[in-house]
Amino acid sequence: LISVLQVYINNVILCTFIPTTSLYLEIFFEDMVNPVGGHGPTLLIVTWVEFSIALSLLLARVYTTLRITRRTRIDLYLTLFTFAVGTESLIALTLSILHGLGQDATILTQDQAAMAIKWSWVNQLSALFAIAMGKLAIVAFLQHLHGPEDRWKVAILWIVAFSNLVINVIIILIVLTQCQPLSKLWDDRHPGTCDYLRTQNCAFFQGSWSALCDLILALYPVSFFWNVQLRLPVKTGLCILMGLGVIACICSIVKTTYLRVLSKTENVTYYLSQLITWNE
Repeated sequence: LISVLQVYINNVILCTFIPTTSLYLEIFFEDMVNPVGGHGPTLLIVTWVEFSIALSLLLARVYTTLRITRRTRIDLYLTLFTFAVGTESLIALTLSILHGLGQDATILTQDQAAMAIKWSWVNQLSALFAIAMGKLAIVAFLQHLHGPEDRWKVAILWIVAFSNLVINVIIILIVLTQCQPLSKLWDDRHPGTCDYLRTQNCAFFQGSWSALCDLILALYPVSFFWNVQLRLPVKTGLCILMGLGVIACICSIVKTTYLRVLSKTENVTYYLSQLITWNE
């Protein structure tokens, strides 16, 4: 049960290097917003609570693996890697909020807005990769529950998960190459060009495909566990738990609709936080 919980929570959770010298910290944080306002505090609380729950379950799972089952499998390694990337994404989100993400752009300086958008991009790109890796962890977990006669079912699940990974990586590369120079991606004051239309169209496709993958990886385990010989309360609990992936599907759909809003507003720091809420 702990394994199931951890794999699914890691799919919605999201460590960059943190400078340790006081001089660097003073320079790095000098443009931060104080106090944090707007949608930022809500986003901070929700994401760090999710992180705490996920960390507790991860530690419980590692303890169970090392002390009880004494059998380490690939799904645990994928889960640990997903958690590490998710932690990086969360720290980047925190830095973005501290610089003004979630607040109205009109009350921020241009430097604050640029830093907020910069760290939000780090957050979103890391989250895209973490979400894709989380799906691989789910399939790796489900594979151990199937016998040799179900190899074709497992193969389909791997195709679904890997297709999501490939598409997400392509989107990451498209985002990183849409602006010349790269710094114009988060600071429009820099001279250069950006192909926002291409990126937006690709993002619509990515969001739609991700929602479909979430739906498949939610409904299939429900049908699988329902046909397994278990006590009814256990079977029902597992079906409900695995079916929570439908929520991730809904979040992907809502997140995709926010892409259109972002393309039509200049208040990027505020509406970007709305999109990230559904992404987290």
